[in-house]
Amino acid sequence: MAFDRQRAYEFSIHRDRDVAPFFAGRGKELRRFDDALRETYTSRGNQAVFCGYQGPPGCGKTSLVAHLRELHSGEALFVDVASRDFRTEDAPAERVSREIQNNRVDDDNVVSGFAQAGPPRPEPTQWDVKAVVLHMDEAQEVEPYAKTGLVQLHARGLGIPCVLVITGLGNTRERLSALGGLSRLSEQAIVNMGAMAQNECAESARMMLDALGAVGSDEEKAFAAGGVARLAYGWPQHLHIAQTALCSELLRTNGSLRDVDTGRVQEETIRRRHLCYESRLDGSVLGLDRHFTKRVIVKISEQSPPVVDELDDLCGEAMKQAGWSEKPRLAKITSIEFVDALVAKGVVTVSRSGCEVAIPSMVDWAADRDDPPSA
Repeated sequence: MAFDRQRAYEFSIHRDRDVAPFFAGRGKELRRFDDALRETYTSRGNQAVFCGYQGPPGCGKTSLVAHLRELHSGEALFVDVASRDFRTEDAPAERVSREIQNNRVDDDNVVSGFAQAGPPRPEPTQWDVKAVVLHMDEAQEVEPYAKTGLVQLHARGLGIPCVLVITGLGNTRERLSALGGLSRLSEQAIVNMGAMAQNECAESARMMLDALGAVGSDEEKAFAAGGVARLAYGWPQHLHIAQTALCSELLRTNGSLRDVDTGRVQEETIRRRHLCYESRLDGSVLGLDRHFTKRVIVKISEQSPPVVDELDDLCGEAMKQAGWSEKPRLAKITSIEFVDALVAKGVVTVSRSGCEVAIPSMVDWAADRDDPPSA
């Protein structure tokens, strides 16, 4: 197979984080969805099954759902939903009905027998749908008014097999559990998504090399894939960055792995990875003094506060030592606001095991504080 230069170029400029062109791994997460789908068939639509994935930005939640859509496109109707689609008990069914009526589904294996001239809000039994998968992204931002529809969906379903897939940051389970009626979600309902195994990252990189027709021996391909895996630190977002950096080098060498400059791949990967970390601080109190925020990230890594209250104490003490109360721009910011920003921006994840920096490689970036402090 000749080197596919056009495809390599397209992939090198690919910036869509919602899709993983060379999906690998995530066996536990895929099995969780398969189990949920089987469970909802058993329930015969009398109860929707909740299936959630939570974790920091860049851990691959959205690309996982995109992969699930691809795998199950002939079996289930996937519908994107938001808080507004759960405002009333009937709102979820109305949302599905609109999806069908808007002609967005043309696979007879999924939906058949639906009359386009039918009533504007048909009953679920009129849909003739095998199964419905509702996907709520950024679920940690769920609005309180969504409680009505969510509780109804969880307790009584849609009258047809239905799975609600929830994706969000590490505090998603906590936010959903705070809604009355959803406090008893099963232990298996929401999966914490962390790093991929190194061999899974290498598998994805090898899939890319094969798809592009990279020129080299099996040993050279294995070496290149392993290098990409090491640069990824197990993180899907970083894996994509490393893959596109290697792809750019392949364009320079016309597909020859032997002539790839691994140093350039590493430098570009690190540069773009650090830009991702910097962007985490934008638009919040974390970006007011980046030097300070980086120091706090290192302290959290060193101390691993077991509960949020101790994380609050850590941040409050750091703010006191840095003299925030004496700086006009910082004096009114509380430690609670700072902690909330750490969690909301996916810098810190809070779980039963404690408070941890969401991405281990972020600690190395934070420890390298060459930038001057701001005030």
